[in-house]
Amino acid sequence: MELKRPSMFTILITLGVVLVLFAIVMIIVTTVSKDSGSTSLSMDKIASISGEENVVIDSDGNRINSSKGILSQKSVDGFIFDSFDVSTNDGISTLTFEIYNPNSEDKKLGEYELKILDQYSNIIGRITDNAETIEGLSRKQVSLQIKGDIANLTDIQISKIVYKQI
Repeated sequence: MELKRPSMFTILITLGVVLVLFAIVMIIVTTVSKDSGSTSLSMDKIASISGEENVVIDSDGNRINSSKGILSQKSVDGFIFDSFDVSTNDGISTLTFEIYNPNSEDKKLGEYELKILDQYSNIIGRITDNAETIEGLSRKQVSLQIKGDIANLTDIQISKIVYKQI
């Protein structure tokens, strides 16, 4: 039995269908990953905080913050910031936390600033982020990566950034 060689038209149509299906899958994957409820910010540079007073080192060598100051909830413009976790590995710190909207309606937080404090309440650095709109009665996870070792931080202050018209 002799097999016919497919025509160039058949090959191009098959290739086109495969490319369209691939594009559809990529759009779906991108849309799902955007709606995951968490954000991640590119790395900001902050001065390292010396000392070990608020640091525990785990079995993998990660420096984990143990300060009681970051355990407290912080309220900003009707939103609650909590579940703070700070760890450092190879000079890169990861700061994770959650923002909770206790209102039943969707509400926009917008831009906010985190001030990183050392043991003397000196501001070591500032990080800004934009929370956009958070659905009512829901939480948004945030993960920020920072160049610098901030594992020994004592506290974090948070405030909303308000731009004034000139």
